[in-house]
Amino acid sequence: QKPQKISLLPEELRFVKQLRADLLLSIKTKNRSQILHFEIQNHSDKLLPEKMLLYKIAIKAKYKKEPEQFVLWFGKGNPPKPQFKDKSTLHRFKVIDMRKLGLRRFLESKNPYFVILGIVSAREKRDLELIKERIKVLSRDEQERKEVMKNLILLSDMLKIKLSREMIPKIEIPVEKT
Repeated sequence: QKPQKISLLPEELRFVKQLRADLLLSIKTKNRSQILHFEIQNHSDKLLPEKMLLYKIAIKAKYKKEPEQFVLWFGKGNPPKPQFKDKSTLHRFKVIDMRKLGLRRFLESKNPYFVILGIVSAREKRDLELIKERIKVLSRDEQERKEVMKNLILLSDMLKIKLSREMIPKIEIPVEKT
């Protein structure tokens, strides 16, 4: 087809967009180093696959290393498709449906912050008690336990999971007399 109009576009492209990854990790071993990028999703976002491509480009530009990317799906319904595709681009990433991992997998962790993710696999009140007890065992001190439990409360609110009053620790705030 014959063009009706041809226009010259400016050659300089300015692409400035502030991106904030949910979690970026640099992992180094004797033999290699890698960057892991995690996005946490609890709702459907049609633009997520394209955002993952933008994150990849930004991470690679900043750290000179291609990241391995993961979407941690906590939402209801189907998780997002693990790719962005248009006429000339195919970008793939991994999607992990956190609800399907099972509570045992979270409880076996030695990291209390990973244990709290078990809330997505909790099916009954007893499961929540197991999470609470495991956090108590793993936390180094009372302050860390309170911090982990605060994160558990935030996560439960985000995922709309109701916690019983016994699950929530009493957090005392010292008051100075003036």
